[in-house]
Amino acid sequence: MFWHELAYALINDPVNVPFDSSPDAVDALPENGPIQYDGSSQNGFAKYKLTLPTAE
Repeated sequence: MFWHELAYALINDPVNVPFDSSPDAVDALPENGPIQYDGSSQNGFAKYKLTLPTAE
């Protein structure tokens, strides 16, 4: 199965998924998008967080 064919449970509470990536990636982030810069990380990386949408 491909990822887009999987069933997902609806989420009622806000969920943030933290991850590290290049600090240069901050320049590619759209305003008010689901991924936000969240500060500096170790070894020259930057912290980001992905906010998942909640069930309506």
